[in-house]
Amino acid sequence: MTNEKRGVRVVRPLVALILVLSLVAAACSSEGEPEELTPVKVQMHFLPEPGWATHLYGIEHGIFEAHGIDLELIPGQGSQFAMQQLNEGQVQFAQASLLAYLRSRAEVGPGTTAVFTPINHPQAGLMTTVPADDLADLDGTTVGMIPFSTSRFLLPVVLTENGLDPESITIEAVDAAAQYGLLFEGGIDSAEVYLGGNVATVRMLAEQAGVEVYHIDLHEFGLVGYAHSLIVSDELIESDPDLVRNMVEALVESLEGALDADLEEIADLVTATAPEYSRESVMAEWSDYRELINVGGALEESVVATNLGYVSDALGVPHDMQPADVYTNEFIP
Repeated sequence: MTNEKRGVRVVRPLVALILVLSLVAAACSSEGEPEELTPVKVQMHFLPEPGWATHLYGIEHGIFEAHGIDLELIPGQGSQFAMQQLNEGQVQFAQASLLAYLRSRAEVGPGTTAVFTPINHPQAGLMTTVPADDLADLDGTTVGMIPFSTSRFLLPVVLTENGLDPESITIEAVDAAAQYGLLFEGGIDSAEVYLGGNVATVRMLAEQAGVEVYHIDLHEFGLVGYAHSLIVSDELIESDPDLVRNMVEALVESLEGALDADLEEIADLVTATAPEYSRESVMAEWSDYRELINVGGALEESVVATNLGYVSDALGVPHDMQPADVYTNEFIP
């Protein structure tokens, strides 16, 4: 009996000690675990493409999760559609060209703000069968552009800024699926292309068709802008600024990781999401796209101001917006 009592007296302190240590361990464990993830939807402005690697890398490597974000990328149908989804509250963030965003602000009114840009270079350009390294070489030729493309409105502006007659080049509306076939067959002299989006692919297709092509980057002739600005609703900025900050910080880390990743990994990430792309095409486009990446992500007042001018002068949408009304760099780490 004494031994049993003595045994009980020994065991009880031991059990208590184990219980205390377990509670401490559990507390430490819960403190070390990430908080519950916040679902975040980003309306992308295009279908999956090589440029998506800037986000896919962060998803694959848990970067967004480390910032408390469960990220979902929504395939898009252009910047205008992306802004529509954001304006209607279908998503918390949208990716859109700076020009399309500003046009939306001019037409819809305040309620959204640009907070980050992963590249600081417009992608728009021309692929032509005319031996050309200057816009003046395209005098008297025809350029095919899809009907809803903003490049249709920007090309005349760029021509004017370079001292050329905006009517010296004829812009012809063409179907998106047919424009490069028309280019290779001689139905049009040039077609719109996007650096890091399809320039390398069109070059490969032209080589297969036995056609020599030349790329003209409109940025080299004065066009400025941001092709993939991150836009957020003002309501979210006011209600959950930490979420906006975490999103931007995660994007910066994802961009840095994607820049350091080898081409094979980028090809794996993109083709898993967009199997219609060949690995060769992804690696070629990514080589172009990565040169455009702006890890810092800050928007510049002068670029925003110039694009506000494009909205009124090129797109013909009146507004009284100032740069400070439409963007902020406060969330950039």
